[in-house]
Amino acid sequence: MRKRIRQGGAVMLALALAWQTGLVSHVTAATAVETGRECSVTVELDGSSEELKSLSIPVKLYRVAEVSESGSYTMLPGYESLKLSEVDSDTSAQEWEEKAKTASDLVKEQTPEANAELTVTGGTGTEDGLPTGMYLVEAEEVQSPEYTYTFSPFLLSLPNNYYGSGGSDDWVYDVTTGLKPDQEERLGDLEIEKTLTSYNATVGGATFVFSVEAVKEDEVVYSDVVSVAFDRAGTRQILVEDIPAGSEVTVTEVYSGSSYENTGAASQTVEILADGTAGSPVQVSFTNTYDHGLNGGSGVVNHFDYTEAEGAREAGQSGSSTGNGTSCVTTRRQRNKGGDEMRKGWSKKTIGLAAAACILAAGATAGSAMAYFTTYAEAEGSQTLSLGMTTTIPGEEVSDWTKHIRVQNTGDYSCYVRVKVFAGSQLEGRLSFSDESGKWTPGADEYYYYSDIVAPDASSDEMKIKIDSTGLDQDFNVIVVQECTPVLYDENGNPYADWNAVADSTESSYTEADGEVAE
Repeated sequence: MRKRIRQGGAVMLALALAWQTGLVSHVTAATAVETGRECSVTVELDGSSEELKSLSIPVKLYRVAEVSESGSYTMLPGYESLKLSEVDSDTSAQEWEEKAKTASDLVKEQTPEANAELTVTGGTGTEDGLPTGMYLVEAEEVQSPEYTYTFSPFLLSLPNNYYGSGGSDDWVYDVTTGLKPDQEERLGDLEIEKTLTSYNATVGGATFVFSVEAVKEDEVVYSDVVSVAFDRAGTRQILVEDIPAGSEVTVTEVYSGSSYENTGAASQTVEILADGTAGSPVQVSFTNTYDHGLNGGSGVVNHFDYTEAEGAREAGQSGSSTGNGTSCVTTRRQRNKGGDEMRKGWSKKTIGLAAAACILAAGATAGSAMAYFTTYAEAEGSQTLSLGMTTTIPGEEVSDWTKHIRVQNTGDYSCYVRVKVFAGSQLEGRLSFSDESGKWTPGADEYYYYSDIVAPDASSDEMKIKIDSTGLDQDFNVIVVQECTPVLYDENGNPYADWNAVADSTESSYTEADGEVAE
């Protein structure tokens, strides 16, 4: 999330305004202004970080008015609309800021050459030989590897006096002023590259889930889960956007598909580089292969967008917005390159997570300024073989921050099913599970197992997941994956599930990373 941090500047503003109001025509100094005398200005960074002081800051000065011996102003050509002759000792700080903005807009419109330029290095910079008058002072935007610094323009009179702030009414021709910086975090992107070296079309689509945890200065600044799906062997990328630059990000593959295994490290850590810098976006890579398992599986992503609008929002079908007329802004999102995209805002696009029919579910959110949408789509080009396997899909809706989950058997064979839920650390302790039928049982492996056999065209009973969104102020994903496994029978004819069963590898129904699907 982008945030703006006020830093310093209060002393500068008070001092600059004191100088300005000390020079208006209604305030009389002890002596007349020496209009032919040269002035100097020293610009300092007050109360700023050492990082900002290490940067070089270009500053331009534009002379917008002449000053008379009595301390009154005459606008120079092009700046007549400033109307400085109207100001007096009662002119407010807000009015001075508005005049500075007007002067800055005039400079942008007319593009005159600056009357003087200086560079602030090591926290200070000086320019001398300046004629008397009123000046617009503008400092350019500068960037460090992690932050962008901007500065408010202001009007400064040369010479000046400090009578308005309780000081002497003598004219000061060598003036010191300060800059008012705003500090904004720079953001960068992370690319997760996933390679699937072999794919089993019989068990259906392969879904993979990653946790993304970013830490900066011992604080968690980003935490979420993202996913990518395959309908054949190959390589795909996920782009996770808008993570604070300079943060250390740990990416962990928390779900390796229903019948696939990770062939490398489960976690990788990288430092985020700001957008536009060499090496951005940073990348991590993971490789998986088919492990000869018999479990089919798929997943559904629920994305919750945070908006600062107060009150409840209602999510329409396919992510269309409804209701109160306020806009929904997503600051971070996941993009699956190659056709799958996590939506930003309320655009109608889908996430291919498995070979299954399209399911869209949405409901009303209550008492919160967040909104919900979910998508589930058939992965283009996938094929399912009729070799005694079956296909299941998760059906769900969300209402009142409760996810209602069922698993439907859309295949030709009975099966057992199980479900697992993934979320970022910001939701730790915020998910509660309930089951009115008593048929969903939590396992030590964090799956929830459904006890009954699910026949073709039938669905499991409902399991509920309640989300506590109190105090959350960031977007987040909740990813639900479901798996199915064939019904097996023991020697006495009793049905059971073997979630670790593997296929006979001599009967290949999968392909290597040539992109082709077995037939």
